[in-house]
Amino acid sequence: MRHAQASFGSADYDVLSSHGHGQVAALMQDLELHGGQIGRVVSGSYGRSGTTLVSLNEHAQLQRTGGSLLTHR
Repeated sequence: MRHAQASFGSADYDVLSSHGHGQVAALMQDLELHGGQIGRVVSGSYGRSGTTLVSLNEHAQLQRTGGSLLTHR
């Protein structure tokens, strides 16, 4: 997954849309249903990427570890 859907057509495109937040929730539900795991998340500097990372973190209850499970560039 690259990043969830941004706010196309709004004043600030670089913000996740409500649909984008729903995409993250759907991804997490699907991973849970099928026993998938997230091994590492890397985020770029765009707001929509960082917000996707935060949303993933909230849904998965991931924690930053010494192994850098969540990485923000």
